[in-house]
Amino acid sequence: MLLGPSGSGKSTLLNCLCGLLSPDAGEVTLGGVTMVSGHSAAAADTLRRRHFGIVFQTLRLVSALSLRANLALAQKLQTGSSNRPAIDRMLDRLGIAHRADARPHQLSQGEAQRAAIARALVVRPAILVADEPTSALDQDNTARVANLLIELAEETGATLIVATHDDRLRPNFPGL
Repeated sequence: MLLGPSGSGKSTLLNCLCGLLSPDAGEVTLGGVTMVSGHSAAAADTLRRRHFGIVFQTLRLVSALSLRANLALAQKLQTGSSNRPAIDRMLDRLGIAHRADARPHQLSQGEAQRAAIARALVVRPAILVADEPTSALDQDNTARVANLLIELAEETGATLIVATHDDRLRPNFPGL
């Protein structure tokens, strides 16, 4: 977990790690492949899609799609198909299954944030990156989301990287 105040560079670091930004110096590699330089935008997108689940601060849900369809799209982009039972289980684990047919503009900020987290998790990524994943959540949902991120990372063997200024997450990440 990267814990620090707003403006300290946490999001910039995550964007470099995911290949969304080029670092000012050095390079970021994944399995010996440089993430940004030397790739076309399409190749970098494919590499990122295959390996990363990303929870952005700006939620980036597709406004024309229902919550369930947003998750199905993420799965289709990664694997070529979608798995509705897995989608429904993920929505249930995040406490938003009852909102599966809602469009993003119909969700509360907390529901939308959990939807973005569900979208990142449902693809079962090798590397899960979460940038301020609990900023719009109440205490109960903050604990639920933190525990789910940790559980799913452990279940799948994913590397979990969380950037936050939310001190409420500290108990979920021992050793900080």
